[in-house]
Amino acid sequence: MTETRTDVLSPRVREVTKVIREFDRAEMLELLNVLLQQLKGGGEERDSHLRQQALAIRERLLEQARYEAHPPLADDTPFLAGLTWGEYMALSEEEQEHIWNAQFTMDIDDFEEHDVRPDAYIPARQKHRS
Repeated sequence: MTETRTDVLSPRVREVTKVIREFDRAEMLELLNVLLQQLKGGGEERDSHLRQQALAIRERLLEQARYEAHPPLADDTPFLAGLTWGEYMALSEEEQEHIWNAQFTMDIDDFEEHDVRPDAYIPARQKHRS
């Protein structure tokens, strides 16, 4: 987290900044959402500019959180059908589709049939077959 220049802040904001420095990323996002709600509806041009800046910061923080939670695969990461991620991504779309379908396409014969009583309960959105 970048350091905030406290010499340009009002005394009240300086005090709040001391507390914010202890926040984790999730708490900062919560606070940013609260700030955005407080800025909403302010018709002044300056408020609109601040709101746009806050929205941009929130988007960067969310993107960084998504990246940290799900970093991209390295090229040498084992992926599918004995290929690494890099090898798979180097294939044409048609080759990728062929390999994907070979791994995940299921035939109707892959499913096991079960006998069911005619008066069995059928969950919503499933049709009763006679």
